[in-house]
Amino acid sequence: MTDAQIIKMLTKGQNDLKWFDLHLNELINEYNEKFIAFQEDNVIEFDSDLNKLMKKLENKNIDTSNLIIKFVSKIKFIL
Repeated sequence: MTDAQIIKMLTKGQNDLKWFDLHLNELINEYNEKFIAFQEDNVIEFDSDLNKLMKKLENKNIDTSNLIIKFVSKIKFIL
């Protein structure tokens, strides 16, 4: 992988995380207590069970290395 490809991938990931933060309230209303897989301002798939979500993505032949998966919840967790 070239430096330019790495920078593009990192920038895309940062943009996806910014989108998530900006739309968190909307996402909570629609996907509360669920895992969401998203990229490029779109939720690709969701499920309350992470293993089921991964299976759904696999069944759709979606490359999970190019998207972000986050748990959406009204409850804030402190780790």
